[in-house]
Amino acid sequence: MGPDRHRPVVVGRARPARAGRHGRAVADAASEGLPEAVPTIRLISPSGQEHRVEAFWDGGYSGNPALFPLFDLWRPGQVWLLLGLMAATGFVSAFERPFVPQMTELIVGDEGAKFWTSIVLGGSAVAGIIAGAVMGRLADRTSPARVGMWSSVLAGLTAIPLALSRTIGMLIGSRMLMAFFSAGLDPVFQIWLARCAPPDKRALFLGWGTSFRAFGWFVCAATAGGVAMLGGVRMVFLVTAGLFFLLVPFIKLTSRRLSTMAAEAAAPAGRQQ
Repeated sequence: MGPDRHRPVVVGRARPARAGRHGRAVADAASEGLPEAVPTIRLISPSGQEHRVEAFWDGGYSGNPALFPLFDLWRPGQVWLLLGLMAATGFVSAFERPFVPQMTELIVGDEGAKFWTSIVLGGSAVAGIIAGAVMGRLADRTSPARVGMWSSVLAGLTAIPLALSRTIGMLIGSRMLMAFFSAGLDPVFQIWLARCAPPDKRALFLGWGTSFRAFGWFVCAATAGGVAMLGGVRMVFLVTAGLFFLLVPFIKLTSRRLSTMAAEAAAPAGRQQ
């Protein structure tokens, strides 16, 4: 006996595409836009006690819509644009984080550095917890792009006094404000990602969003270390401010691109109706 041969086919009687084996359905997938000019292949399909003639379109012809779901995951589009932006945001938001203990030590000295570092990071965590609820609600009520741009601008502005801090109170306050505004970026991108991802792949892409953000954290560790070696600890915080400002045009361009792609996707549906 020879090896089993499988070939994707589209059943003419019913719309679903199937991977057929000897005329029997093995798996189903959605299919649209069946060809009218291409002739069908007719096979005998067993159905209960009877044998019925089924009409198929051969899955090998060019442009078979039945094959498209296999490649949709890898096409560049809205989701991949957002994942890239989430990686950039992870890079920026974590850029100065490893150097908070050293910045605290510069201000209070070696003796109280450990205690005050925990206070600085604890206050920032509280600010981040509050920001998630506040910014997410604002993004639902207004434009997510507007919330994201203002969050990035304000995070950059508060990073400047953070870099110039001379007292522990100034360090704690500016770090809490920066953490509050930078944490507002995550709900915006989560909303965008949930809206743009295909329903059957939404959980997958939300999980990938976390992975892309972690990749940004990974890259920023080495980059921030290089900045600290060249310009000192305070320079890391100044560069953080500049990176937040650089996020603003990227968020704006991403918003425009998403709107354009959504309009292009809606245009064929409008013509069909």
